[in-house]
Amino acid sequence: MNEIVTLSRNSPEFEKYLRGTFSNTHRALPIKSLNVNTQAEVVSFSIVPKENIQRPSLLVIFLKAIRVRRFLFILFPLFYVLFEELRNQSLKDPWILFSSTCGLIFLYAAIQMRNDYHDHLNGLDRISTETVSPAIQKGWITAESVRKISWIFAASSFLFSIPVLLVFPKILLIMLAASVLIFWSLFRGHSSFKNSPVGELAFGILVGPLLALGYDVSISGQMTWKIFGFGCVWGMFVLFRLHLQNFENLMTSSQAKIKSIVNHYGFDGSKKLIIWWWFASVLGFLIFQAMTTNFLIWSGSAVILTWMSRIFVRKINQLASPVGSQMSETQKEGVQLFNLLVLLWSTQILFTYFISGFFSFFIQGL
Repeated sequence: MNEIVTLSRNSPEFEKYLRGTFSNTHRALPIKSLNVNTQAEVVSFSIVPKENIQRPSLLVIFLKAIRVRRFLFILFPLFYVLFEELRNQSLKDPWILFSSTCGLIFLYAAIQMRNDYHDHLNGLDRISTETVSPAIQKGWITAESVRKISWIFAASSFLFSIPVLLVFPKILLIMLAASVLIFWSLFRGHSSFKNSPVGELAFGILVGPLLALGYDVSISGQMTWKIFGFGCVWGMFVLFRLHLQNFENLMTSSQAKIKSIVNHYGFDGSKKLIIWWWFASVLGFLIFQAMTTNFLIWSGSAVILTWMSRIFVRKINQLASPVGSQMSETQKEGVQLFNLLVLLWSTQILFTYFISGFFSFFIQGL
């Protein structure tokens, strides 16, 4: 039978057990938590020998630890900017493209792992197992290892950015701005972008306009208003996705004293917030498309998004409680709506690129 150890947050051993540094041969798995993320917090740990923990393959652990499904937040902007510069024939060097892309992927992996580290120390993964990585919670890897790996990824990102910085020095300002936001949000103490409305907005800026402009400069050496506009619209959609996730976890994150925008507005207020945020994002999308793309190309996306939005709004308005299966179904509907946007936009990008390339080839042939 495994040993059970109960510790309060004031105990000098408390953080050692959470971080997994109390022993080299055992893991401390949280099994019960009270007063999470407060000074009165008490956690009971099951002390399990490392060899008794059933682990998946290293690849599965790695993919779970870096939250590979959330890489859509940065892969889509990279996809958009890359095809925009391919269409404009503005790419400068394939090795710089490779270096920049790898640097951003490593940086985002560092952000995701650091975020999970904070979720574990703050207790969010102990009261909400639905949206957190199981890598730490199930003892596959210690929180301390996740913290160290996040620094390794951050350092790797910096090394990949050096060639880009040497070729395009003007990217330094964007890198400095991003570094300040990342350090303030995730790499100081127990801070987390989830625990502050300003932090959430900082995340939207990071994966929105800063990411788009930074990648554009790093692969083409230029900044355009079109890429900036795209980044702003995408950042709004990412924040919608974040608000939706926080809405599903409203009860548990309130218990953990998480100071998110959704928690600030409460259940009824957040229902209105999410609806209006979605339509504001769609409006931004339509304005951006109207200014940059032929109407015949994006009008179909506008009709489909508007129609599908009706279903989501009806479901969220019917919610009577922040718990239960109806809440989960509404969250899934919102995620599907977000994924539909990405699918429609990706299809439009590919259609625009290949059709314009076809006509250019046809005209040159004439």
